[in-house]
Amino acid sequence: MAFARFLRPLPPTIRFLFWAVGLNIVAFTAFRIVFWLAFRSSAAEAPTGDLLRAFYLGLKFDLRLALLICLPPLALAAFPFLNPARRPRAQTLWLGYFAVAQAVVVFLYFVDLGHYSYVRARLNATLLEHLQPVSIAMQMAWETYPVLWGLAVVGVLVALYLVLLRRLAVPELRLSGSALGRWTRRGILLAVLALYGLGIFGKWSWYPLRWSDAYFTQNDFVAAVALNPILYLADTYDNRTKDFDKRLVRQHYDEVAKLLGVQAPDPARLSFERYVAPNPRPGAPLNLVVIHLESFAGFKAGAFGNPLNATPSFDALAKDGILFTNFFVPAVPTARSVFTMLTGIPDNNRVPAAVSRGNR
Repeated sequence: MAFARFLRPLPPTIRFLFWAVGLNIVAFTAFRIVFWLAFRSSAAEAPTGDLLRAFYLGLKFDLRLALLICLPPLALAAFPFLNPARRPRAQTLWLGYFAVAQAVVVFLYFVDLGHYSYVRARLNATLLEHLQPVSIAMQMAWETYPVLWGLAVVGVLVALYLVLLRRLAVPELRLSGSALGRWTRRGILLAVLALYGLGIFGKWSWYPLRWSDAYFTQNDFVAAVALNPILYLADTYDNRTKDFDKRLVRQHYDEVAKLLGVQAPDPARLSFERYVAPNPRPGAPLNLVVIHLESFAGFKAGAFGNPLNATPSFDALAKDGILFTNFFVPAVPTARSVFTMLTGIPDNNRVPAAVSRGNR
């Protein structure tokens, strides 16, 4: 094969990792196509150019993930007893690592498909809030998704990946590189490592490729197509514990206080206290019924444009009553929505929801 001849000057372990990276990119691209096919109705007539750019950015994210997966074996190859080209027994360790890594990645891709179907968001750190309490979360997953079939498909895909890895990559470990001079080999190795680092960095700029680069358009689905769910989960997980920057708050305090309608601005204390005078109590009791529905997302309702007519009763109420279209909560989990609905105050607790904290 021409590709194999192109790789021949490289060390055997590098050639092995080239195949591993290539197979992962093919797999990740297939998952991206499946995601687009499954949810393309959400595209809302997105321009073809935006979708093509999203796939291009997605390819760069996929390349980064594939390179990061292969980074530990690349480091281990520096030790002769862990180098599979020198120690055949090390091949078992390498294949075991790739089997475990691939199982985790494929499983998370399946979770991402279910997560997007449920909340219309790619897999992110809010998943951890949905897992509390674990018993209820597991019961919900068991009753909602084909768990056993999903795990069986994960097993089949991981097995297929290992078969291809054995057939395409492992033979490279038995072939010695082309006869090149010492400095030529070193130059090639440095070039490969430089390209490896560039692939992880993601772009030619001072700053690396970031998840925010996917939001080059106001169409959320286009951004979702561009994101890699595994990297997005890792990025949002790192941001969970980050606090606000007082310097930036102080810098923009006047603008934010004016936007929020703070009656008595206090830049020294960074106060955003607001006071709302209640309306006079009505002379007669109000006949008011509040109905709170679990997991009733707006995109599922006909009143918000869903053509499937899945919510005729709700649509009738919205048509004959008053539909509030500007009610928002700061997070996805139900507990935060309940707290906001009952109090009118956004739930800004960073770790547990205010309702969960109050129940403890």
